[in-house]
Parts: sequence; C-alpha cells; structure tokens
Amino acid sequence: RALNAILYLMLRDDCSKVHRLKVDETWHFYHGAPVVIVELDAAASGHCRRTRLGSVVDGLCPQHTVTAGTWFGAFPEEDFALVGCTCGPAFEFEYFELGERSALVEDFPEAALTIQRLTSAEEAAT
Repeated sequence: RALNAILYLMLRDDCSKVHRLKVDETWHFYHGAPVVIVELDAAASGHCRRTRLGSVVDGLCPQHTVTAGTWFGAFPEEDFALVGCTCGPAFEFEYFELGERSALVEDFPEAALTIQRLTSAEEAAT
C-alpha cells in the first residue's frame, strides 16, 4: 500500500503518546481546538519544537509533516479536536516504536515535563 489515512478525535485529556515511525506522517486539522504537535530535538531550545495545528481562519497551519525517525506526540489545547494522520508508505505496526519515559528524559532532559505529559509512567520491574 502506498499510503493510508486515519481520523483521530482527541478529547481534552487525550494525547498521542510520544512515539516514532520509520515513515513520514502528515497531520491534518479538520475541526475543533488547535492541536500541539511536540517533536523532540536535542538541538532545539528546550529540546522540543512545538507546532500548533489549527484553522487557517485563526492564522494557524492546517497540516504538518513529522519526519521519519522523529520522536513526537500531540495534544489538543481545549475540549476536542478532529485531526487526521496520513502515512506514506502505509503505516505498519513494525514501523512504530512507543517512547519510554526514562530513556526520553535522559536524551531530552530540558523537555522532561512535556515528556511526562505525553508518556505513561513505567512500571517497576518485579
């Protein structure tokens, strides 16, 4: 498959947890509140870049592409947002890696609070 696309309804307390893909992923804004896409980058101020995805009527960009291999996550600024994601080539689970909080904080310490917001707490080994 050359590509695929999904719709994603994000509610106020939802987030796209920090992950990375082996393919580019383009996010599209459709309706609701702006969405903040956070890309982790050791060279950026605060170790992350933030892109506000939203309506052109509000002066925001309605789409953004995250480059393959970039750790990223996203969250809505208010009650809800309807967004879409398109991957090319098509998404396959073998292309997906979920970020581990401790490793990400070690690599991007200045973004620790953002990483905590966009990752799950790791369970202690038993």
